Amino acid sequence: MTGLAAVFARHPDLGAHFSGQSSTRADRRLFRHIKSCDTCRQEYRTLAMLEALEVNGAERARVRMGRALFEPAPKRVFVSMGLVTACACLALVFSLGRKHDGEFTMRGRVHDIEAPAPSLAIYRVPRDRNNAAVPAVAETQRAGNVIHAGESLAFTYTNPSSVGASYVMVFARDVAGRVYWFWPAWDDAATDPQSLQIPASASPVELTEAVRHELPPGPLTIVGLFTPKPLHVHEVEAVIANGLDGLQAFPGHVWTETLEVSP
Repeated sequence: MTGLAAVFARHPDLGAHFSGQSSTRADRRLFRHIKSCDTCRQEYRTLAMLEALEVNGAERARVRMGRALFEPAPKRVFVSMGLVTACACLALVFSLGRKHDGEFTMRGRVHDIEAPAPSLAIYRVPRDRNNAAVPAVAETQRAGNVIHAGESLAFTYTNPSSVGASYVMVFARDVAGRVYWFWPAWDDAATDPQSLQIPASASPVELTEAVRHELPPGPLTIVGLFTPKPLHVHEVEAVIANGLDGLQAFPGHVWTETLEVSP
């Protein structure tokens, strides 16, 4: 994270924190500062999000926060409300929408960091333990290899300008060939919505809603279809009727990730 911190950090303690060169006292000073500074709080969230996309990024974050929260500071030890803010910054917090769960917004400004090809990042929104009808917004987290039936999914995308893609579709296909649409929304067979128009961006951009489908247990392949021209749901479903290889008929870039849906 040294390079990222040097480019984006506006506060010296912020750069030192993400480069791994800060002290416990400096980290605690930073957390007090970002409690009242919107700019640095947004920078922190952005850098934490970008770090989460890197190899071993989550482990680096755990080590860094462990030092800041639990190592004794010189002379005196105290936990301020700033530490609560700092912990919150590590999570991508969403407020939900659409008719399923509603609109969500990822906090923090994004910056241009070139990526080799368009891609998606998947976030899972669990259900409340005491009321399965309610999403547990505070527990939103980056999806790993397993998601749970009943959870909502949210997405960010990167779309480097060099690829020339201006539209995206996001959907999933299970092993039985059933297709679940996230973007565009589609729940009426009489309609035929088209791809979502998107700008070029080499840094993550959030899609503004979390969506819940009744997903059966088993393997599920998430697909991001990035194309230079818009496509329609019916034409995409027609070419993938016998498998996702049919997507090669369209110009653009196909991103996929297979997850396991557990009961």
